[in-house]
Amino acid sequence: MLESWESYIVTVGQLGVFDFHEYFNIPIILQQVIIAVAIGGLIGLEREIGEADSSEKFAGLRTLALLCGAGPVMVYYTDLVEYPVLVSLYLALGVTLALGIGYVRFKLIGEEVGFTTSVTVFIVTLLGILVGYEQYFEAVSVGLITAFILAEKEMLTSYVDSLRYERSYLFCILYSLRNQ
Repeated sequence: MLESWESYIVTVGQLGVFDFHEYFNIPIILQQVIIAVAIGGLIGLEREIGEADSSEKFAGLRTLALLCGAGPVMVYYTDLVEYPVLVSLYLALGVTLALGIGYVRFKLIGEEVGFTTSVTVFIVTLLGILVGYEQYFEAVSVGLITAFILAEKEMLTSYVDSLRYERSYLFCILYSLRNQ
């Protein structure tokens, strides 16, 4: 039994990373776009599901999937024409979209709004670039962490509120002890 387990580990270790191109003859740029669209789509799906009022949603499934999918295309085209400034322009586009979304939300809603959507747009832009530079593990990891943080908004908010309450309670106890 032990020998078969060890041989299994050696076999998996020898395989390395699964290469779709080798098995399916898919161009690397298409692989990268599919991976990036999946990452952006996962984050966008969470935004769609998590948003209570759809009128306040400014970046959902389609927007984030397409934005992330454009990253590998920009990296590929940058390498093709040997003009690295294009990746910087793509990052500038991501920053402009993030700031534009924040500004429009502020003007439409008219009150103080969070910047989660704007930060998410920028993160998705960066994830697309990571996929374009073949940093798949990092892109998928950050994408999953981002989706988790977005999905657990209520839990994180209630945790912070409980810390505020505990801090206030502790402050009152310490203040009362000081005055005795």
